[in-house]
Amino acid sequence: MRAVGGGTETKNRTKNGARVVVLSIALGLGCSDGPPPAPPSPWTPLFDGVDFRRDEKTKAWDATMARIQRVSALRIDLTRDVTFVTPEPGDLPPITGQQHVATTGRTLTDYLNVYPEVSAAINGSFFWPCCTYAGGPPVAMSLFGLNVSDGVEVSTYSLIQTLHGGTETTNVPDARWVGATSLVITRDKKVRIVEATTQHPVEIPIDEIAVAVSGGAHPGSGRCPTPDQCDLAWPPQLPIQKPNHTDYPSMLVKDGQTRYVQDDAIAGRVAAGVSADGRYLTLITVDGGADGAVPPEGASLYDLARWMQAFGADDALNLDGGGSTTMAMGTDGIIPEGVSCPTVGRGVPLNVPWGDRATRCRERIVGSFLGVTAPPLP
Repeated sequence: MRAVGGGTETKNRTKNGARVVVLSIALGLGCSDGPPPAPPSPWTPLFDGVDFRRDEKTKAWDATMARIQRVSALRIDLTRDVTFVTPEPGDLPPITGQQHVATTGRTLTDYLNVYPEVSAAINGSFFWPCCTYAGGPPVAMSLFGLNVSDGVEVSTYSLIQTLHGGTETTNVPDARWVGATSLVITRDKKVRIVEATTQHPVEIPIDEIAVAVSGGAHPGSGRCPTPDQCDLAWPPQLPIQKPNHTDYPSMLVKDGQTRYVQDDAIAGRVAAGVSADGRYLTLITVDGGADGAVPPEGASLYDLARWMQAFGADDALNLDGGGSTTMAMGTDGIIPEGVSCPTVGRGVPLNVPWGDRATRCRERIVGSFLGVTAPPLP
């Protein structure tokens, strides 16, 4: 046993020889009007270049509202021998009302079984249709915004006809629409978070992009082209608005600052951010919970921005959250203490999914993921 940061670390071996790291963490997060302090729990390595931590906060950031925020975080060192993976183009036939199929949707742990090279991952871009759950068949998925897999454009912000022929509508016309903010990782591991829309195309050649996923504020209800199209057709869609009916900014954090303000729009959350020096990519989830839980479980987008600042992100974006919120790793790494949901094949859930917002550990079938491959620890 040895002291690590704000706690102690003990290394044990299970009967099958897998190493498990046990962390005893002392937490002391409080409200702050200044820059958020780094959360005190220690990072622990899962793979060479991929570290993990858990944190918990029982109040909203910079406010007194009761709010349970259970955070799981991956920190990826881009100077190490890591690469990135997102789903390849799907081959299922489209469902009724679907203008294009981008990927074959699965749960995140199922994705880790289909892509055995992936060491750890979070769910990625917003998708349609929703929602089905673990145990169901794979689903033909459409994605919002730019999505790239190993130099192949899986989904685009421009006219769908550039990929599939025909005269379908534009996916993301401008920054007002869901999927307008993209996390782009080039083959030389440079991470950029940029607007990617028909109005402001990405200037990086697609074949130089290793992976891209897209996010922004999450989709709202009833704001599709017509009210009856929300669940029946592929909609370019405006994001949900703040409680005061103004728009959320498209980026959680930009140049170390956030323009978000605290509110009571609470949900499970997923985010990705890059440090100012470009060395670390941080991926986080904030667990949701059962609808109607008291106190509520999850985070506002302001809370999410503050977590990203606390973990050192200079730029950050919101990805698909709510019932999609999932983080998982492969069984070939060091499995941290505290995993409480069942392993599925080689997929180990690191957070607690609430896919249907009622059932603990139930995963939702999602349209994409952002995964990292890394060597095992020495």
